[in-house]
Amino acid sequence: MDTILFPGSSIEVKEGSVFNLSLPSVNVCGPYMLLSPALRPVAVVENVNVTSVITEYKDRASMATSSDGFTLTLRDVVKDDGGVYTVAASLQSLSCMEMSFPVTVVGG
Repeated sequence: MDTILFPGSSIEVKEGSVFNLSLPSVNVCGPYMLLSPALRPVAVVENVNVTSVITEYKDRASMATSSDGFTLTLRDVVKDDGGVYTVAASLQSLSCMEMSFPVTVVGG
């Protein structure tokens, strides 16, 4: 079973496994980017119908709509995937500015 990480909680995953991030709706944060622990874009959410995964992650990641926003799935996790993922939102709401997803990757 895949693990889903919600904002404000942390997760520990094994190398080679899968994890899911529960991302907010654009109704809450407006258009936004999900940034990797290295502060590089992972995915872009433009509106309720337009999302894209950045080329660097295209082979390992996918986006899907969920009941409260979106779910990003990252497969074949590697050690470098560990760290804090953050939402960089266009709306300056406090809940969006502080939205982060700490991920620890341990050896498989």
